[in-house]
Amino acid sequence: MLAGGCRDIDNFDPAREAALDKSEAIARVSETGWLARQTPEFRKVFLERVSLRRYAAGAAIFRAGSPPAGMFGLVEGQWSLQTPPSDVMISVQGVGRWAGEAAAMRRQSTMISIHALTACRVLHLSQSDFEIVIRDPECCRTIAALTAEGLGEAVIVVSNLVQPNGELRVAQRLLTFVGLYGDDRRVFTDISQADLATMCGLSRQTLNKVLMAFQEAGVITTAYRRLEILDLEALQRIAYRPLP
Repeated sequence: MLAGGCRDIDNFDPAREAALDKSEAIARVSETGWLARQTPEFRKVFLERVSLRRYAAGAAIFRAGSPPAGMFGLVEGQWSLQTPPSDVMISVQGVGRWAGEAAAMRRQSTMISIHALTACRVLHLSQSDFEIVIRDPECCRTIAALTAEGLGEAVIVVSNLVQPNGELRVAQRLLTFVGLYGDDRRVFTDISQADLATMCGLSRQTLNKVLMAFQEAGVITTAYRRLEILDLEALQRIAYRPLP
């Protein structure tokens, strides 16, 4: 490196830098989320075929109705899930989340859209490499289990919308942001209260009251377009407490 932090151009090797970036990305997704719960043997087979992609904020990772394109794993940033036809935001996800496996497994078009909510780095397993990986029955079962997790989250989202209690509805919705296992990141940015209110099926006024109550209880903290879950266990207790 030159003085002042500038890169020595004569010694800059783009291929080496790309390899380092990919190694860092692989290490990150191996430590959190779905892949962290898999065997080292599966991670090796799966990750040796991935490539690293970058997306600017607002860019589409894939769109509803697109042909299957393999699997995408979030390494850095946040992405949002939208449903057609009006691209209503239904969820926000952070580092360690994977998507695309349902369409890839079915070999049919995608049913939702995913957009980069912030600038993102994403690991991509192409459809052709996906087909190679699932030739192994154990690998196929492991990826199918991820689809089952997604179905479980979808059931939670649907049941949440008929939940009559506002606090339970918001708590359950926030839990979907961190996944079924609660092992994803707990700080979310670039989410407006209008978006969160829509996801919860509540008015902004009702949502504001619930968020203020959660904040006063030390469960979350909020700022402009930012929400952090401080006490996951407390949020879980609120979400699943029995109603009188």
